[in-house]
Amino acid sequence: MRHFDNIDSGREHPEELDYQTWARDFKTRLAELLNTWQGHVGHAAGLLLRSLREKAHQWWYFLDHPDIPPDNNLAERSLRLAVTKRKVSGGSRSMSRFELRSCTILN
Repeated sequence: MRHFDNIDSGREHPEELDYQTWARDFKTRLAELLNTWQGHVGHAAGLLLRSLREKAHQWWYFLDHPDIPPDNNLAERSLRLAVTKRKVSGGSRSMSRFELRSCTILN
C-alpha cells in the first residue's frame, strides 16, 4: 500500500465523520507521513518536512478554526490596487507620500 492511498478517505463519506474527527485524523496521518519521509529526502525537502512537523499548529490552524479561511486571498486582493498604482507611479519617493499611501491602504 502506498503512503497516500487513504489520504482522502474521510472526504468520501463526509456524513460518516464529523469535521473535528476528520481534521484530527488528517493531522495524525500527516504527522505519520512526515515522520516516515524524514531522513529519506534531500536537504530542501527535509527542511520543509521539519517545518511542517514542528510548526503544525501554525500550518493547520484553519483546521481547528473552520471560520478562518486556509488562504489569505482576501488580504492580497485588498492590497492589489495599491501595489499596482505604486508600480505604475514608480513607487513612493518621499516619506510623506509613503505615509499618505499607507494610511489610504489601511483605511
